[in-house]
Amino acid sequence: MAYPTSVVSFTTKNTGDAIQPSHINDLQTEVTALETGLLNGLSHDLFTVAWTDYSGTSTVTGWTSFTTKVIRYKKVGKLVFVEFTLDGTSNATSASFTLPYATASSPATTSFAIGLTIDNGSAATTSGRGDMATLTCTLTPNNAGGNWTASGQKLVRGQFFYEAST
Repeated sequence: MAYPTSVVSFTTKNTGDAIQPSHINDLQTEVTALETGLLNGLSHDLFTVAWTDYSGTSTVTGWTSFTTKVIRYKKVGKLVFVEFTLDGTSNATSASFTLPYATASSPATTSFAIGLTIDNGSAATTSGRGDMATLTCTLTPNNAGGNWTASGQKLVRGQFFYEAST
């Protein structure tokens, strides 16, 4: 029995091959294991997925250097959870990073509140805003949008989830 620790490998049967009792018995053993798991509770967790570090893969704009650069995600089915901390020296009035999976086509843009923003070394008194569209997450220093200062410390920290297109 392979399930739940591995995937069983069956040989291909062709017209004219003799089907042996062991062929049917192996298949029956696997089906029984699956049914038992589904009816009596699985002995393993189907939904526990480790966080994946996306910091080195994502294209991040708006900083010249980082003291902290963390972007991680966890995908369960089509649902993608993202958490991020980007802290460093600003070199632009904008900020963004690429997403690990394209967003679902509807709605075209989804917004979320950023938990912590610091612009030019000063902590914001209101939350920042993140806007996701297709493969990019754009970050602004306040809910009205606005621009970052292109110098000094820029920090954004937050988390969000979205539906992936695939």
